[in-house]
Amino acid sequence: MTLCPEQLAQALTTWQQRLRLVDWDITAEIKPGTGEEWGSVVTFPEKKRATITLLDPQNVTPAEANNQDHERTLIHELLHIPTLQFYNCEDHDDPKFIMYEQFIHQTSCALVGLARVINEERPPS
Repeated sequence: MTLCPEQLAQALTTWQQRLRLVDWDITAEIKPGTGEEWGSVVTFPEKKRATITLLDPQNVTPAEANNQDHERTLIHELLHIPTLQFYNCEDHDDPKFIMYEQFIHQTSCALVGLARVINEERPPS
């Protein structure tokens, strides 16, 4: 699921509230990239500020297009914010880093999946 900038802003507000990150000043944007990463986050913990960047769908190969999910990636990057204090490593080959990333990925998949099930079950207003 790809999001337009307005949908991204709404999703950011929603998930920032759900994840109890409302005391952070977080911005999110969609930018062109190399396609190596779906998203990234830069944090400034001392200022409680963060910037999340999501990969523009135009930079995704057709083979990967079905795997791109801006909402899931947004949640993944948001989950890094409160957990960076537990593990922050730049060595992407470190087994601890790989386990950390797998945990963040699995949690973001579960959260977005649950939210979508709940939204489907909710009667229209």
